[in-house]
Amino acid sequence: MRGMFPLILLGSMLVVGTLIFFYRVWEQDEAIRRVLAWAKANNYQIIDALSRRWASRPGHVPSSMLQMVFRVKIKDEDGRQREGWLRLGSYFLGLVSKEQDVFWDTAPAEKIKND
Repeated sequence: MRGMFPLILLGSMLVVGTLIFFYRVWEQDEAIRRVLAWAKANNYQIIDALSRRWASRPGHVPSSMLQMVFRVKIKDEDGRQREGWLRLGSYFLGLVSKEQDVFWDTAPAEKIKND
């Protein structure tokens, strides 16, 4: 029985590692789906969206390791561009929660002409 311990430990580590891997794949896919759904629900066209989970960001955008944070640049239905931070998930439940918050940098910019 004593010789089985390393095999049980290795097997357990493989199972946990596999679960973490598949959760991270699901999490990234779910985050992208939610960013696109958020833009569609608000009639925004996404110009740029960059995942900023581990990068530095302003102090007014706090988050936990379970939340996903994106730096977004959008164009609204009036043609104005805005930039801000989109935070997905709750502090304790992460993406299991459907919470989402947006922190805009400034008021909407002037309308962009498409000449």
